Amino acid sequence: MAGNLIYVSDNQTLTLSSAGQAVLTHVNTGSNIKTDVTSDWTANQGLLLQTRSDATPGQYTGEVTWTLQNTVE
Repeated sequence: MAGNLIYVSDNQTLTLSSAGQAVLTHVNTGSNIKTDVTSDWTANQGLLLQTRSDATPGQYTGEVTWTLQNTVE
């Protein structure tokens, strides 16, 4: 399909690929609070498919793998 999977947050657009890329970071305050990464997503924000004008109409399938890492900055 002619297009890209993108992640839009705070007016910043990241084009996603098969290479790993950080799209969100969170600092653990030790207060055991749950983080909902989709709570701020709208029709124009979050994980989106950006198609080009030469994309052929049809049904497509794909897979997105999210990897969480507990790391030190």
